[in-house]
Amino acid sequence: MRLKFKNYIFTLFILCALTMFFAPGAEGMSAAPGDRAHPEYAEGQVLVVIQAPEEPASWGVMNNANRRRRFEREVSDQAENFVRRHRDHRFRSPRTYPEIARISRRSIIHLTSETKSTEELIQALSSDPSVIRIC
Repeated sequence: MRLKFKNYIFTLFILCALTMFFAPGAEGMSAAPGDRAHPEYAEGQVLVVIQAPEEPASWGVMNNANRRRRFEREVSDQAENFVRRHRDHRFRSPRTYPEIARISRRSIIHLTSETKSTEELIQALSSDPSVIRIC
């Protein structure tokens, strides 16, 4: 029980920290506005928010550890499918955050492109109907 509470608090902390990046009109993390020595983003990288996979009712018969692993695989597979649909951008392996997806019902996929700038990625991925938000 105590471990669950600690996991809940940790996940809540991560969600609060991420809201800085997803809040409308949020400022970046640079030392000063317009400071080129500390850019507000990493070039060629984006965070893409999409709807998380649903947990089927049949998962109710699994224990929590199996449900968690199964959900993590679903989120990872979803990210891999997203990368396959956009293979022309030559993304490196996507990074996902399944604990956040489980609570918020939104999958966050951290993508890094070897060939495109951040602005190009935002412009190209904005037309995907599965995308809820891009940062």
